[in-house]
Amino acid sequence: MTAGADPGTGYHRLATFGNGGLATFWELNLPAGTYFWSVQSIGANLASSPFAPERAFTIISPLITEATLVSSNSVRLRFTGGPGLEYSVFGSHDLKTWLRLGSAIETSSGRFEFTDETETNTSKFYQVRSP
Repeated sequence: MTAGADPGTGYHRLATFGNGGLATFWELNLPAGTYFWSVQSIGANLASSPFAPERAFTIISPLITEATLVSSNSVRLRFTGGPGLEYSVFGSHDLKTWLRLGSAIETSSGRFEFTDETETNTSKFYQVRSP
């Protein structure tokens, strides 16, 4: 998002609040990737501060690497994801209704496993999400 201020000096070009308005937080649904960010404060008198030093963060999407039928009523999923993150596994029979099946366990850094022990007599789709 483009700032309404000079990125070098922080001089505020507009006589109004910034892109965030009066909000104290901003929620975004971002796809996997690396993102760079910085912030600037704008006071009630519309005076602005310099921008904070630029920082970066990376969103890692989980990737299912293995699905194994362990028994007639048990499927084991293995997947990679962000080390130390928590992941939930969801199942669906129709790709419309998703039921949370449980939490995955991190077996080693960035490697996760989940065993679905619900009925497996019919086709089932799986989805891994980070809460």
